[in-house]
Amino acid sequence: MSAVALPVGFEPIQYDSGKVDTLLTVADTTITKGDALDFSSGYMQRATSSTTEVVYVALEDVTTAAGAHEEIECVRTRGVKFRNVCNSTVTQAKVGYKADLTDHDTANEAASTNDVFLITKVEDATNKIIQGEFVQQVD
Repeated sequence: MSAVALPVGFEPIQYDSGKVDTLLTVADTTITKGDALDFSSGYMQRATSSTTEVVYVALEDVTTAAGAHEEIECVRTRGVKFRNVCNSTVTQAKVGYKADLTDHDTANEAASTNDVFLITKVEDATNKIIQGEFVQQVD
C-alpha cells in the first residue's frame, strides 16, 4: 500500500474549468436559475438587498421543503462576468459604479451601500441591461 501524498500549503484542485460547485440549500426555499446566492449557516439562500457578498449564482431551479436541504449546482462568481436587468434606467455614468442588489435577481444601480455588483458596461440602456461582476469582499 503506497502512502498518500499530502498537500503542502494550499493545493489547487480546481482551475478555470472548475467554477461549478454543488452546495446545499437552506430549508423551505425556492431558488431559480440565475439567482444571486449567499450563505446562511453554511447553506445557500437567495441574496437580498442587504447582502454584502455574492459568491455563487444558481445554475438550476431547486425547491426545498421545510426541514430539508437539497443540492444545487452553482457557479462561483469570482472572475465571471454577468448580464443583468437592473431595476430602472441606467446611463453610461453608472459604469464603474458599485451597486447594491434590489433582490436576488436584480442590481440596484441607484444604491451603493453594500457595493455588491460592479457595473462595467451598459449593454442596452432602453431595456436596462448591464454587464458587470460581483465584488469580492476578500481577494
